[in-house]
Amino acid sequence: MVSEKIKIDIYNDYYEMDIEFTFYNFGDDIELTVGFPEYTYGTGNVTNIRNFRTSINNENVNFETAANSNISSRFDFGYIRINSWYVKNVFFGSNKYTISRVRYRADYANHGFSKAVVYLYGTGSTWRDNIDNISIEIINHTDYWLNSTFFNSEYTLSRKNNETIEIHLNNVSPKIADTFSIDFSNMPAFMDPLFGVSDYYWRLNREIIPNSELELLNSQQLRILRNSIYAYHGYEFRSADLQNYFNSQGWYRINRNFSENSFSANERTNLDNIIREENRRN
Repeated sequence: MVSEKIKIDIYNDYYEMDIEFTFYNFGDDIELTVGFPEYTYGTGNVTNIRNFRTSINNENVNFETAANSNISSRFDFGYIRINSWYVKNVFFGSNKYTISRVRYRADYANHGFSKAVVYLYGTGSTWRDNIDNISIEIINHTDYWLNSTFFNSEYTLSRKNNETIEIHLNNVSPKIADTFSIDFSNMPAFMDPLFGVSDYYWRLNREIIPNSELELLNSQQLRILRNSIYAYHGYEFRSADLQNYFNSQGWYRINRNFSENSFSANERTNLDNIIREENRRN
């Protein structure tokens, strides 16, 4: 497989996938049956694929659904259970590129207090040799805070614009059950999902937020994260939107004796790192 190009659009109640697989056939002409899986991951969440469409070299093609497949019996998918396959026959011309495209809408998985997109890319291991390149474009159309991304292989992450991040991998040799996931929630990154904000659970004092996590946040979220340090110590904001935002948080109390001298070493480091990330984007 030459490449796997994945576009993920995140909406409030569902996500949309647009995936392009590019193949090159070094051998003779051949026609193969190709399947795309609908699966259950870990906690029993099902991808619940809807509006499935597929094409070959930009021409729409018919497909069938199959509840069972030989591939499921030949390989150990670990926490992944294949529920069904979207199956089509594909002609691969000798010494030619073939582009297979898949589009669908699906429901989120639940990862504790977070929503998640989980994508099974390990079935690419059933093709000859490695996947030369995998690229993922994630477009966040919501106010969700992206918390983390996970790949079984090393990858690079960058931000294309305020709504879009990109992930790239090269020379990928996946195992059959390898997945990519991205977790997100409507809860700001500085709040504990169980205990909110308190002296003990104040995250920006307890730990240094990694740069890889800061890269996942859009500009407005970085601004809120930065100012949450001031809000935690009771700063009264001059900006009406920030004051209104933190007034809506049950833990926020104005401190008439506010001073930056009360910031801890971790808070100062986090503040510097957030400002550095904001400046990098400007």
